[in-house]
Amino acid sequence: MGNYTVALRVTDNNPLAMGGPQTGISYYIVKVRPPDLNPVAVAGGPYLGSINVPVQLDGSGSWDADGANLNPYLNITKYEWDLDNDGIFDDATGATPLYTWTAPFVGTIALKVTDDGPHAAEPTPGYLGYDIAYANVAIGHHDPVSVPGGPYFCKPGHIVTMDGSGSYSPDSLAIEYSWDLNNDGTFGDSIIVNPAFAVGSVVGTVYNVALKVTDSLGGYDIKHTSITVVGNQAPDANAGPDQTIDTNNPSGETVYLDGSGSTDPNGDPLSYEWTWTDGSASGVNPAVFLPLGDTTITLTVYDDELASDTDTVTITVVLNDDGGGGGAGVWQLDSEVITPAVPVEPQAQAGANPIYQMEKNNGPGDDGQTGSVNVPSGGSRIWIADQAALTNVTFAADGAWKVELSTDSEWIDADASGCTVLIGQWDGGSFIPFSSVFDMFSVTWDTEVGKYIFELIGQSGDETVIKDNYLAIQITNTDDVDHTVYTAEGDEASCLTSPENDPGYPLPEMAAGILAGLGLVGLAAFVFIKSRKSKTVLS
Repeated sequence: MGNYTVALRVTDNNPLAMGGPQTGISYYIVKVRPPDLNPVAVAGGPYLGSINVPVQLDGSGSWDADGANLNPYLNITKYEWDLDNDGIFDDATGATPLYTWTAPFVGTIALKVTDDGPHAAEPTPGYLGYDIAYANVAIGHHDPVSVPGGPYFCKPGHIVTMDGSGSYSPDSLAIEYSWDLNNDGTFGDSIIVNPAFAVGSVVGTVYNVALKVTDSLGGYDIKHTSITVVGNQAPDANAGPDQTIDTNNPSGETVYLDGSGSTDPNGDPLSYEWTWTDGSASGVNPAVFLPLGDTTITLTVYDDELASDTDTVTITVVLNDDGGGGGAGVWQLDSEVITPAVPVEPQAQAGANPIYQMEKNNGPGDDGQTGSVNVPSGGSRIWIADQAALTNVTFAADGAWKVELSTDSEWIDADASGCTVLIGQWDGGSFIPFSSVFDMFSVTWDTEVGKYIFELIGQSGDETVIKDNYLAIQITNTDDVDHTVYTAEGDEASCLTSPENDPGYPLPEMAAGILAGLGLVGLAAFVFIKSRKSKTVLS
């Protein structure tokens, strides 16, 4: 192989009188190259599968002889499959296609690969190499599966409805139903999924029935079941598992009861009655309001002949640790104006200082409601706790409070002018600041999370949130332009942090002891008492 120079010399017979014989030489370059090579097809296989289930074909082992031997840039450019053995390569393309047969098939498939032409610098015009390879395929069919349900039990003279809906085709084919209801070996007494069967009056009679299901390819299956005539049997009551419900409401919580696990051996419809001390309800899943503590509830179920059965469930309602008695906790954001669900005098709600809620939460890292509250120039905004004090709650002197405000960084000057922060209580109609004005504080800007940090250094005396009032905070804009407080989630949340000596708003430790002494043991037992530092997220 290579380039060769070839010379041709010719001599004529010119007469001597004319100068004698003449000679001429011509030179040519002959290029010698190997022949164009076709690609090599590799169809993979053999392939085994089922109808309506994709089969992964694999022709990736095919290769281009020219590219492998002479030029690595020469490749196979087309993979074409003949998957129905009709000689036409039009059923799939690509090296590794998925193909689904919808009918059984046993035979041969073919793969045709085509390359991108000859390797020579001066190729044969129009020449493309190709190759065809074959593989064996076996695509099977599964018979359907008959599931007639049962065994069935029915009271004398009643009707039982059978259920063949559990029948299926493993190949996802359509199936038809045919029942033998008189045990004569002939199907067709009913051709629906759920036929009705009327039994006689003799207790103990057993009826044998069968269901035949047939798929669209003719495959079928037959299964048998029975119907037994029995006397009425009492239902089986199931009141569900015992539950423990957490709540932030010191009065109790709404609980959903669940009797759906109750059954009747005769298939009779059931009615449900729930009873407990000081209460009752009916229905499968009633919603009931239960107080703190343990409540044992009895479920009685009746069938249509008033045969009955009972079961009990114990519901324990627990006041959350962050719901009182264990420190003030952390309060979740809410940027919407509070609704009348929390007492607010109409004239106060309609005034220039809208009221917002501080919701108890587990920490500033918890999810909160993302939003914003506009504080106009010269105006104030007030946030109140989502629970009123259950008794007088006193914060001891020298408590160090902290307020974190996510807001625009142009609001507050270095000397804290432009914004006033007051802590106090809401009595349902007005904000009452603590007598300690908290005028000794420093303000810093936390660039990492984007908030102002107010350090309120100590109160001069004890401060008390009166029973039925709400712990509250008031933000006043003393700047000459409007500003915004952002109620966000995570570390960016606006927060109120109560002192380390927080007594446990809304129910302090001493108050829990008093309640227990008064006999309200059910409440005190579920209020967890401990003093801890806590945060209140401005809502």
